Amino acid sequence: AGLSSAVASDGVTWIETPLEPGEVHDGPLLLQDIDWQFSNDTLNVSWMAFYSFFGPERYEVCAGTEPLLCDVAAFENVTNLTDGSPLIRAVPHPTHLQVYNHTLLDLELLHGRTYYITVTLVDTIGRRTNLSSNGVRVDATPPLPGAVYDGRLRDFADTDFTWSSKVFSWWDLFSDPESGIKRFQVACTTDPDGRTVDVWTDVQPGTVVSVFTKIVPDGTVLYHHVRAWSVAGLYCIVTSDGVMVDSRPPPRGDVGDGLDP
Repeated sequence: AGLSSAVASDGVTWIETPLEPGEVHDGPLLLQDIDWQFSNDTLNVSWMAFYSFFGPERYEVCAGTEPLLCDVAAFENVTNLTDGSPLIRAVPHPTHLQVYNHTLLDLELLHGRTYYITVTLVDTIGRRTNLSSNGVRVDATPPLPGAVYDGRLRDFADTDFTWSSKVFSWWDLFSDPESGIKRFQVACTTDPDGRTVDVWTDVQPGTVVSVFTKIVPDGTVLYHHVRAWSVAGLYCIVTSDGVMVDSRPPPRGDVGDGLDP
């Protein structure tokens, strides 16, 4: 008969919206960026959720010696958001819709090198967007040890004996040529081995002196320990050569007149 009919849909509206990357931070703490780390086999990253109008499908994470480069660790598919599988270590954040973190393991990182972590979002229609961290540098060596002295800084000398229950120490020459010295901790014990110290006391930034009150028997030797931390998170411990407590006055002698013994 030569007759025909046609039916058309009511059309589809294409919305071209850009993908929006979130924030990418180096370090194990959520959205707290670090510049230095001591680990030479792991990298940690956290990021605020990227945005796609069509919704996210998955995140991928890689690491390299330059931003957007994956020459240290190839992309890992760390989640598939469409099938309900949870993101590795996904943690909700009180001020953002979602914050994620991930750890790249079994790496071979070099002391003194800077590494960048790249996070890529793939949305449900296959579009990709990525963003790299600002980099974290490896400092795998502890601070260089300085010297610790018993006594007051104003005397600028080491003291071997003290009569007081209040003992003093001071220190100098600690350094870290890579990440720098971040803080000092001090302790005072009767053990010359600083590795046995259980309780350390933080000192104020810029402080290079300590004061402890110790009630101990005469003849006891007290040792001052200083623990210096690098910005990267490693430390060294240096111990003084000790100060002996002697609060007893010298025995009274005899004083006579003349030259006769």
